[in-house]
Amino acid sequence: MVFAGVSEGGTRTGETFMSAEQTMCYIGRKACGCITAVVVDAPESKKETAKSVAGFIAQGLTIDRVTAAAFRAGKFGCKHKDKRKQGKLL
Repeated sequence: MVFAGVSEGGTRTGETFMSAEQTMCYIGRKACGCITAVVVDAPESKKETAKSVAGFIAQGLTIDRVTAAAFRAGKFGCKHKDKRKQGKLL
């Protein structure tokens, strides 16, 4: 799981404070629909946000852009078992 800072009250951008309803996040969903990655879409961190989203895509996650409030209302993490076959130990 990847978690990149979603503060409880929102985020600061320059001199203004954005509430959780205004703050946007990129979330990464596994094929099962579970959210396993999130990063805040902060204007002052464009390069870091882009790198995080690229990493989510490289992991095979589907990307959605939602408000921080919508992210907090959902469930984070995956309870499903990883169905990849494991090799036998010799």
